[in-house]
Amino acid sequence: MDIIQIRYFIEVAKELNFTNASKKLFVSQAAVSKKIAALEDELGVVLLERNKRTVKLTSVGQTFYKDALEIITKIEEAVKKIEDISSSYKKTLRLGYLGPAEFKFLPDLLQNFHEKYPDINLISKQYYQGPLINSLINDNLDIIFSLSMIIEKYPNLIFKSIYSDSFVIYCHKNHRLSSEKFVNLSELKNENFIILSEESASYANNSIIKLCNENGLNPIIVNEPDNFEHLLMMVKSNIGISILPNSIFDYFNHDNQIITLPIKTDSLKSDLLNFDIGIAWNKNIQNPSVELFVNEVMKINIKSYNH
Repeated sequence: MDIIQIRYFIEVAKELNFTNASKKLFVSQAAVSKKIAALEDELGVVLLERNKRTVKLTSVGQTFYKDALEIITKIEEAVKKIEDISSSYKKTLRLGYLGPAEFKFLPDLLQNFHEKYPDINLISKQYYQGPLINSLINDNLDIIFSLSMIIEKYPNLIFKSIYSDSFVIYCHKNHRLSSEKFVNLSELKNENFIILSEESASYANNSIIKLCNENGLNPIIVNEPDNFEHLLMMVKSNIGISILPNSIFDYFNHDNQIITLPIKTDSLKSDLLNFDIGIAWNKNIQNPSVELFVNEVMKINIKSYNH
């Protein structure tokens, strides 16, 4: 039994005339007769009594007619519901980001996307690192900005790089090492470290500690703030130093109280310094707005934002 047989039967039952029913269905009378005969054969009952002049429902046909109407109504309701959901889904793009690395280009990107696709409801939200990736995996977000080394752990996610970045030392301009061109991690064994908390940035927290430990440094951590603003306020106060992405320096250093120092790489045991910042999404996502957004992201000229 298929939905076409049921629709043909309903139309004949309404009209009690094969010719009229076939006209309303825009098919031949023979096609209608064939479908209903196949339906009766499958059910093993006669639904319609017909002769050359009249067509009428049998008692079984009357019962089936009521049920068939309910079946078609339910199917149409289900289709309408899915279409409504699909239409709404396709016109909404849920975006998550960490910040502040994205702040340099995100306002222009969102403005350009909105101007190009005004019918797409673009919802953006800032997250801590853990909730950001979990929201993407659990389909609560469509696309995120993230670090390459985080996405590498998840084979069902696709990552496209926007630009490359690296961890560097952040310190006060009057710090004892401020005149150095490069810093060896072993020179920092007596320094107080301020790093982002594991709760707010678990991967950065763990990577920095691992980077230090692998190179013979057990960092003296005096504070673990939840956000960059608090962390860099403490660095500006010369309470300690930090290791952070180089890309966020310009965003926070408005008063020139902080400097950055590259970490000497020739003695490092593994490359935990370098990574990419880009966008990630689920391989199986059905939202066509994601592809549109990715295309716009790939047009970003990150050099134009570096001063």
